[in-house]
This record gives sequence, C-alpha cells and structure tokens, in this order.
Amino acid sequence: MPSESDRFVRLSTGETITFPVRCRASVVGAAFLASAPVLERVLPDELAPIRVTPTRALVVFAAVAYDHVDGVDSYDEFAAIVPAVVGSGGVLSMINAVTGTIGGYVTYLPVTTESGKALGTDVWGFPKEVADVTITDEFGIRRARVETRADGESEDTEPEDAEPGEHVVSLSISPPRTTRHRSISTTGFARRDGSLLAMGIDLRGDLAIRPFGHATLEVGSGTHPITDHLAALEIGRSVATFGASDLGVEIHPGRWYRPASER
Repeated sequence: MPSESDRFVRLSTGETITFPVRCRASVVGAAFLASAPVLERVLPDELAPIRVTPTRALVVFAAVAYDHVDGVDSYDEFAAIVPAVVGSGGVLSMINAVTGTIGGYVTYLPVTTESGKALGTDVWGFPKEVADVTITDEFGIRRARVETRADGESEDTEPEDAEPGEHVVSLSISPPRTTRHRSISTTGFARRDGSLLAMGIDLRGDLAIRPFGHATLEVGSGTHPITDHLAALEIGRSVATFGASDLGVEIHPGRWYRPASER
C-alpha cells in the first residue's frame, strides 16, 4: 500500500499512477433509508452508520461514468456506500457527523475494466470486481444496471456461484437540475489486510442536490452474494438525490486509521 509520502505506484495491470489520482466524471446517486442493524454488521468496528431513527440509517448508491482517470483508461462504475462516522452509533451520530470524522465505507464497487479494478484494489483495497455496468439516459431518467461478467474477472473477486449475465442491481434516478458549485472534502474508508484504511477525497464541480427526489433501487434475484445483502437492507424511499455532469475528483493515498487513544 502506498504511504502519504509516495507519489507513484505501479498497478498489477502495468499502469503507473501518480498521487493524488485526478478524475473527471458524470455522477448521479441517491441516499436511501435502510436497516441500521444490517448496515452495522457490514461496517468495521471503528465505524458507525448515520442513523436517522433508532432502526434506520443512510446508504448511498451511485452510478459513475469516468471520462478521465489519471493513468488508466476511462471506465464506468456502480457504487454502494455506507455513510459512516468514527465512533459509536445511535441517533445522535447524525449530529456527531457535523463535528466528527464522517466519510463513506464502500461495500460494493463493480467496474467495467481490469485497470479500473486494479486502481481500487491494489491501492486502497476497495471491493471492486469487473462487471457489466450499463448507464443509460431516457426520458429524463438515468439508469444504471449491473450484470455479472465471468470473463476478465480474477479468482479473488469473481462471485463463485454467479452466472454470466445475471442481473445484480439496478438504479433509476431523475437527476436534480439546479446546480451550485461546491467544493467538498470527505474521507473514504476501506478494509485492507484486516485494518481500516482512510483516504482523503476532494470533490469540486457544479453539483445538484435535491431532498427526497425520485429514485428507485431494484435488486436482482440471481446468485451473486451481494444480492442477499441488498435485499436484507429493506431499502425505503430516497431521502436525497444528487448529480453532476462534470465532477472533478482527487483521491489521496491511504493512511491506516488509529483511534485517538492510540496516537
């Protein structure tokens, strides 16, 4: 794993990347209410979900079309992210998020290229796998559909029981239209080698955010392991939608997270 002082890293697919990794992408996504106990079980012990009620917490799904990624070919991506804070849970974690370390823990991240997968797994340990991610626009609705792909996947990420072409998950969003230029710095979390890794992520661009909005998530009935997890979340209605047609993204090297008591 690269340290914060490293400037270059060579991927297993042969490409060399430079930090921070700079990308440009078209993004749409939505935040939903989901089962807080289920989200707690997928998070590392150091993190807690953002609870809105004692039993419901936030989960985010997004469709990302990368137009440019430093060092690798462009690719498309579907992301399942649990917004999380460092520390214990509870409804107050929504308030704690304002002053504490808030970020996102990625639970599922299919991408369309081997180099896109290597960028996430080799550098930060994100749970990437190669899949067919199809992003379309029709009648003002953006849809992202994920299907399994057997060819091109390595043995360590290929779902053992899934058949090629199985529907895993689909996201449909009516993207919000009113944009405002925003600069957001957040933290991404990943589990690597049994420890929690944190990396800085900077977002800049004209971003639209709409409370509630229209978004639906459809979980496939195939044999991919993630479908059982997604079904168990008991996804409710969307509480926010967001979108950006040209978002600048900078991802920094990771650092091992240590509690304040151990620093």
